[in-house]
Amino acid sequence: MQATGTEFALNEPTTLKQYLLPIWRRLWLVALIIFAITFTTFLVSIQMTPVYRATTTLMVNEARTSQSSDYNSILVSERLTRTYAEMMSQQPVLAETIRTLGLPMEEEELAKRVSVRPISDTQLIELSIEANNPELAALIANTVVSVFSEQILSLQSEGYSATKENFESQLHEIETQIQQVRNQIDRSHDPDEQSRLEERASQYETIYSNLLLSYEQVRLSESQSISNVVQVEPAVAPTEVERPKVLLNTVVAAITSLMISIGAVYAVEAMDDTIKDPDEVAHQLNLPVLAFIEHFPENGKPVTLVDPHSPVSESFRTLRTGVQFAGVDRPMETIMITSPTPGDGKTSVTINLGIVIAQSGRRVCLVDADLRRPTIHKKLGIENRAGLSSLFVMASEGLNNLLYRNGIPNLSVLTSGGLPPNPSELLGSKRMNQIIKKIKEENDIILIDTPPVLAVTDAAVLLPLVDGVIFVIKPGSTKVSAVRQSIEHFRRTGANILGIVLNDVRKTRSRYHYYYTQHG
Repeated sequence: MQATGTEFALNEPTTLKQYLLPIWRRLWLVALIIFAITFTTFLVSIQMTPVYRATTTLMVNEARTSQSSDYNSILVSERLTRTYAEMMSQQPVLAETIRTLGLPMEEEELAKRVSVRPISDTQLIELSIEANNPELAALIANTVVSVFSEQILSLQSEGYSATKENFESQLHEIETQIQQVRNQIDRSHDPDEQSRLEERASQYETIYSNLLLSYEQVRLSESQSISNVVQVEPAVAPTEVERPKVLLNTVVAAITSLMISIGAVYAVEAMDDTIKDPDEVAHQLNLPVLAFIEHFPENGKPVTLVDPHSPVSESFRTLRTGVQFAGVDRPMETIMITSPTPGDGKTSVTINLGIVIAQSGRRVCLVDADLRRPTIHKKLGIENRAGLSSLFVMASEGLNNLLYRNGIPNLSVLTSGGLPPNPSELLGSKRMNQIIKKIKEENDIILIDTPPVLAVTDAAVLLPLVDGVIFVIKPGSTKVSAVRQSIEHFRRTGANILGIVLNDVRKTRSRYHYYYTQHG
């Protein structure tokens, strides 16, 4: 089969441009998704209540008795730091902080605002508080440190409290007895009695000194075995908002929406089984594209008559050239023009192709073989009381009386006539062959408009009577599966498929990647 007209290179390597074609085709969808998500994120961000974050740093001041340089001691120190970090966000500390500051919130709400993190490989703890007021955030952070420090000291001192209280009680009792003896000495005038009282006072003082020494040893032991926290860096009121980060949120939303939109485009592309560009015809169907017809308004008359110098009319002349080249080895006297499904515009293509062929000086007859839903007469504004169906019950000599010559030189039209109950049987009959032969006697080329291939079998039964077939498909509407099924069906019957006409292509599709070769 000879590729003619507007051709497309086969087996081309896929390029970056081809990968980007789906995005270009649905650029409006990409832009809409990006704008919607980004703008919504921006609006939500600027309307959110600002949150400030105040941070303070604490150092765990470990007890002297546990300080050592061995590995186990280091592990104990790190464990203590993690323990303190955990305790700072617990209920006792939070409840006391709320009570101290008179905050109008519960412990659970404050807990959500507290973030405590031990700094790795150190004895430092980072405490952060979030609040809607920067000064309040700093005040809560510093108060939490103060409350925790007091509570941890109190907790560790409980083990020494009973011993200290016992010593303090004994010291107080001895002091009382010493004072009583001294008073007795002052009132006594008997030297012997004074001597005995002095000896007793000395004994009490010795006992007191021993008790006081023991008491100080307990206090020293307490101070050496208690760990506490020291605020290294107090929290200050932050000057910047922690969240929302309006600019960051907007940028992230834009990037995210871009990825979402691209994913949506390729998802839609995967589900869209329609022909979208000429490359799909070349690569998937292995057929040449004979012409690329842009969308044009049908205002009651064929575009090739109304505006013969327009780019659309030039496209039909390109199609005419493709048909001429297709007949180099085998004359194309009878050509079927059909489509896989309704609505692809095959009738408009048939009429305009017939006109430009007639304008080149060749005699053309348009035959409306769509005996179910004929439209050629409507588009040309002619009557359809009698036509092709009439020839099945009358002599062939009456053909000239049924042909319409609507003022277009070299062009005649055989309308469908009345609609018979058995179109397929009529079109596949010997009588139809005789009718075609009779039309050939007076014309150089016959263009036959048939029903869609997948709708009925009418087009298939006409294949033995035609020299070639042109398929009309509409990008964005005709499904790949329908085109492939139609072509495979025709190929199995030995049909000579000349190529594809891409019809009713919107201007936005003119940017598609294609190789356009015009043959004058």
